[in-house]
Amino acid sequence: MKSAVPDFKLDLTLDGFIDKANPAGEFGFSMDLADGDVTSADVKVAYVNVVTKATSFATIEAGLTEFPYNKSLTVAGIIGLFPDLETTDDLNTGDEFIFYADFKLRNGTVVIGYDESGPNYSDDVRTSPLYTPFVGISVACASNIDGVYDCVANGTSTDPGPSPSENPAVNFTSTITLTPTEANGVYTISDFSGGLFTFWYDIYGLAGDYPGTIKDVCGDISYTATTGPFGSPISGTGSVDESTGVITLTGLADDWGDTWTLVLTPQ
Repeated sequence: MKSAVPDFKLDLTLDGFIDKANPAGEFGFSMDLADGDVTSADVKVAYVNVVTKATSFATIEAGLTEFPYNKSLTVAGIIGLFPDLETTDDLNTGDEFIFYADFKLRNGTVVIGYDESGPNYSDDVRTSPLYTPFVGISVACASNIDGVYDCVANGTSTDPGPSPSENPAVNFTSTITLTPTEANGVYTISDFSGGLFTFWYDIYGLAGDYPGTIKDVCGDISYTATTGPFGSPISGTGSVDESTGVITLTGLADDWGDTWTLVLTPQ
């Protein structure tokens, strides 16, 4: 064994997000060892500033040798770990604190769980239903956009394969489900393109749904940690209409430029 994988879980009995107006707000997590022959672990937190894109790091607990490990923190407590943060006024809506672990293996190897480039785990590990190698908590508002939606998708493929009747796609309809994860405001979307990738690329063997992940930060929606079936990162942003609950989300396949817009209407 040349690596190790932790299993993090948020404490769902406590707050699921950081409220700038409530420094006494409390949240927590547990960390267990999912895989690996380790001698010790350092539990750490990365602070990602959504405005500057800078990432800072702090250690919560060093030299752990027994698992699982449980920890609760107040908002003021986690701010106190970072010298550049003095009060909640220094936080931006959308900032994120990511809890992860570094491991020292019995063979002397040090496994770094997260760095300036992000998590150091493969997509298979990051999306595994067996464990969660890191968890994040955002500066946000309470989010409740989970549910089933009627989706209308319009988009354009850059590939020559789809027929003229399929590309551009006009008013393609499907049903989309948003399922909440443990992190406040983070949802699995049952098909990130509203079915357009299967509509366009069934000629290459695509079938069924291709899930992704979206984040809701006080009504601002964005794709996060989503990769398409051909390997391209998926990005894009949108918003929620507060009065109707309708979500509008524009997406992009970063590697080759397919674009689409989804209009999700709650059923």
